[in-house]
Amino acid sequence: MKAVCLILSLGVALVTSVLIGMFRLTPVQFVLVSALVFGWQILATAAVVHWFLPAGISSRQARAVVVGTAACLLFMAALSIGWRQHPHLPLTMATDSAIQTEVALRYLDEGQNPYAENYYGTALEQYPYPKALAAANPALEHFVYLPSLLWLSFPVYEFIQWQLGFFDQRFVLALAFLTLVWSCWRQLRLKSEAAVWLAPLLIASPWFAYNFLAGQNDALPLMMVTGALLLWHRRMFTAGTIVLALAATTKQTVWFVLPFAAMYLWQTYGELYGRQFGRRFFYQLAWFGLAALTSLAPFLIWDASALWHDTVGYILGATNLTYPIWGVGIGEMIVQLGIVSSRQATWPFVWLQLAVAIPLLMALLYQQRRPKPSLAYMLMAWVLWLGASWLAGRFFAPAHLGFIITVWAIACLLHYSTLWASPTQSTFTYVH
Repeated sequence: MKAVCLILSLGVALVTSVLIGMFRLTPVQFVLVSALVFGWQILATAAVVHWFLPAGISSRQARAVVVGTAACLLFMAALSIGWRQHPHLPLTMATDSAIQTEVALRYLDEGQNPYAENYYGTALEQYPYPKALAAANPALEHFVYLPSLLWLSFPVYEFIQWQLGFFDQRFVLALAFLTLVWSCWRQLRLKSEAAVWLAPLLIASPWFAYNFLAGQNDALPLMMVTGALLLWHRRMFTAGTIVLALAATTKQTVWFVLPFAAMYLWQTYGELYGRQFGRRFFYQLAWFGLAALTSLAPFLIWDASALWHDTVGYILGATNLTYPIWGVGIGEMIVQLGIVSSRQATWPFVWLQLAVAIPLLMALLYQQRRPKPSLAYMLMAWVLWLGASWLAGRFFAPAHLGFIITVWAIACLLHYSTLWASPTQSTFTYVH
């Protein structure tokens, strides 16, 4: 009965997540409604698990809740993919991020460089981009994502095209989602009262579910970073390093975890190998560089300038058609106060970001060196640093806030998993 109640409650939350996207709320409205839904899920789960007698939840019940909620989310994703094939609904069931990635994969399949080509005359041009932000969607001239997103998606693209005759980027995201949930469940399964929280904090969270159903590609780098850290946690260092390198060449948000990952690996090697750890640490750096270069090299050789302008210059606002100032951060405040003339105006956000990011990075790294190596602290430090940089940047979209909350939730879950691990399973702790 507990499992059924939780699945029904979380299913309602998932439907609400879809409705949030369909009503085209303003960023502030989206944040407020999502926060209310998220809080309601947490309270409902705590009530069912701890207050409905008998208190607690069994491993079988926890598994049923996680599997049932994941099945609901995948079913809704399948409906969204199917509805998108209807001739009158193709652009209302996915974000421009997913649409552009699909076009980029087609370019790659045809032997064209996705970073050198523009996206005029494609499905992306038909996407109803908000005219209040810009006269034209900036993504029409820039493919901002890094090459590993293409390399990892391309085999799925070819297979799905062969099997179904069409492709939706959410097929890739669904695989990443399942891998992420399985990885976290495997870490938490020994403590059912922690494992059940995968459902409200990750699977049915409006912050994660909305991004996933809309085709935002955050699930892929998040899965890879989490997987890399769990591989390190199990002493599979080289495999974890390669996965982390591929994650870092998938999306720029992963770059913000690298200082904390390096500190974590340095501390871990220091505990395991004593004075001889330096050589092993730099050996892992070499593996990271080799894996990252392998992903980037084809496009660097093909057109290094196009790769740089699309993936770095576009984000920094250094291109002609750049991302508008928008969201719920300082950039939006500057627009509302009339400090800039338009959302496309250039403004030295990079200096503001550096002024915030450098002291914060030093403080977080200093704090990280005090306790023993911790998966949870590394993830929390990652999103604190990333969030501060986004807050002080050109754009801080609700989807970015959703990513931060999702990573924070995973960090909390991993923190609990290490608390309940036996001494032979883990030497990692977290200090409040």
